[in-house]
Amino acid sequence: RLAWATMLPGGGKPYGPEGRYIVVNRWLQPELIIADLDRTTTPLTVTLPADFAFAGAVAANHGWKNPGLIAVHGGDKIAVFEIDPRYGEIKERARLPITPILSSITDDRRMMSGPIAWSADGSQLIASGNEGEADVLIIDVEECGDRMTLRHAVTTCQFDEVVGVSGILTANGRSDRPDSEPLACPTPEWWPPIESVGSPFVAGLPWVSTGD
Repeated sequence: RLAWATMLPGGGKPYGPEGRYIVVNRWLQPELIIADLDRTTTPLTVTLPADFAFAGAVAANHGWKNPGLIAVHGGDKIAVFEIDPRYGEIKERARLPITPILSSITDDRRMMSGPIAWSADGSQLIASGNEGEADVLIIDVEECGDRMTLRHAVTTCQFDEVVGVSGILTANGRSDRPDSEPLACPTPEWWPPIESVGSPFVAGLPWVSTGD
């Protein structure tokens, strides 16, 4: 089983690893689980739109462009959502249909629904996908998340037909906003001031319990 998790900053804790909320996909279900690390309350369950067969990799944006949005890899689509972890609310902003990667071992696209990551400033997504012979897609995210456009399709390892891309590491949140460029998109109410946010902690969890 493959689980993906991403951490959101919040609750007055400005540094990435000290974030308050963690979002995890639920195995083979079109759902996300939001846990508040500052409270012992029951985690919240968020259901994705009906045409999502499942939720794959997830990635929260810590960059100063498109701040606070969360991206979800759905195998045959990638979508950007506005999220409020305090109340378990989610709203789709945009999506981009993609060609799913089919594993030559399992022939199950559910196993190939990730990874995904935001660029340093939050203006782009880097995700696995199968466009021609390419296996990594670079996607522009514009208009505060309301428009997604495929910019590049890149082949990372043309000889690897079995595993594909297993991880993407970026410096999301580590790009400073130039003084001459205003903050075009509002930050969510639950987020600390964007100038104080450090690099996020993102975890890929390869094994989860059978009771998940």
